[in-house]
Amino acid sequence: MLLRSAQLRICIVICSAVLFTCSDSCIMRPFKKKKVDEFINTKVVPTRAVATLLGCFVSGSEVRDLPVFAGSFDANSPNNCNDRCHAKLKKYFGLHNGKECWCGDSYGNISPNPATLVNCYMPCPGNSKEKCGGPKHNSVYNVSNY
Repeated sequence: MLLRSAQLRICIVICSAVLFTCSDSCIMRPFKKKKVDEFINTKVVPTRAVATLLGCFVSGSEVRDLPVFAGSFDANSPNNCNDRCHAKLKKYFGLHNGKECWCGDSYGNISPNPATLVNCYMPCPGNSKEKCGGPKHNSVYNVSNY
């Protein structure tokens, strides 16, 4: 019983430390020290962040306004990019040139004033009703969980 109690405390500490919710399987799963990383990656599920559009901002091809490249995707959308940048613990994300997703902790570094939204005209391949930036422009969003 003492071992079971220790397992329960470890599960709660791991889940609480990253501010996520434990599932019942977390409590029932035996704790094995060498499997902590696998345990955290498979049993802790973050809540979905809600993104807010901040505007269309300039981003060059050599100097990026949002410096962390999160990938180029055939199904890119604000939700897709939001999830990737949220996982990287970044505060902002930008959709660039249709398929690209960029992340960062600040934006507007190249030009602090937003460009007109007509510069962010490319439809998102993952949701054609949404815009995924344009050439040299990011549709910049705030991940609201930060």
